[in-house]
Amino acid sequence: MRTHYDTLGVSRKSTPQEIKSAYRKIVLEHHPDRSKDPQSKPVFLSATEAYGVLSDTRKRNVYNVTLDLMAPPKPTAQAATAAAKAATQKPEPVKPAAPQPEAPKVQTVPQQLAQLQVMFNRGQVADAEKKAWDILSQSGREAIPYGILADIARARGQVHEAAQYYAYAAQFDPRNPTYQERYEQLLGSSRLKEGRNKNIRLESKERNLVTLCFGAILVLCCVVYVTISAERPMFVNVPFLSTWTIGLVSMLFFAGIAVGSALSIGHFLDTFETTTIGRAGQIWLITALAMISFWLGGLVYVGFGLAQKAFSVSLTRMLAGVAATLILMTIGALFSRTLAVSQVFLFGGNVVFLGTITGWIGADLLRRA
Repeated sequence: MRTHYDTLGVSRKSTPQEIKSAYRKIVLEHHPDRSKDPQSKPVFLSATEAYGVLSDTRKRNVYNVTLDLMAPPKPTAQAATAAAKAATQKPEPVKPAAPQPEAPKVQTVPQQLAQLQVMFNRGQVADAEKKAWDILSQSGREAIPYGILADIARARGQVHEAAQYYAYAAQFDPRNPTYQERYEQLLGSSRLKEGRNKNIRLESKERNLVTLCFGAILVLCCVVYVTISAERPMFVNVPFLSTWTIGLVSMLFFAGIAVGSALSIGHFLDTFETTTIGRAGQIWLITALAMISFWLGGLVYVGFGLAQKAFSVSLTRMLAGVAATLILMTIGALFSRTLAVSQVFLFGGNVVFLGTITGWIGADLLRRA
């Protein structure tokens, strides 16, 4: 089996500097911009993949463990000599062993895998990520840690790493179609581009930017309506909502739908179903708080992200879209003759947030159809 070390022409004892030097030589010779040989491109891509693993200490350690597990055990001369010597010697009488203190119980790999899944399902992303790497350092052929690492990388927008981890998970658990489906989904919605970190990124095409612009135009239309309308308030006796009108509520909700659907159709957001993986409880808590105050839900999201080091690119973009829409609506209310600016700013985000979630889920359903 050809390993990453073979690809770069180095040994497992090579230093990081030697690995880097070997990769540079291959790049200088086989980079598509330098070589017109059709065989250079696969060589360059294989070397890039190998360098991405071997240049990262943690990934290299896991890869070495995987190689050791895949290699058949080799009998040593010392082991053979010891076995022959043991066969010729007479067994010595067994002496009663002195009582030893109980050793601390060590969790088996299946127990650690169960603990890992519980951590991830509870939204403990940072702890789950550390636990996944710990398990892989012990057993490098476990699919579940790779699958969870892929979900975490995907939420962070690290599409290249997510695709690699999904591929490993699918390889080590071919009976589970989920990993292969997510891997193919990433490849189908992404465009390859070699960046500074050799990552594949989700890039918006021109049509996606047009979709976003169309959503922005719809939001501006809602702002104009809020500015010029002179409807009667429908919540006169409700504190903090005394100046709200049917038109305001409708425009806030419709603007949210426009933002959510435009971001989703334009591939600026991952699917809502995928985004909730490992953070479903967190998302619904934020949603419940956003129904009380959008700003409160946003602060809780930031708190979760800082505590777990697990900001989701899709959720961040969605919340930023809601905030931008709310600010535009507040500016529209500033020029209105009937609306109170503070009421729109403090509580208008609740309706925009609900509309954005609706538009996001609806756009996902349309894309599947």
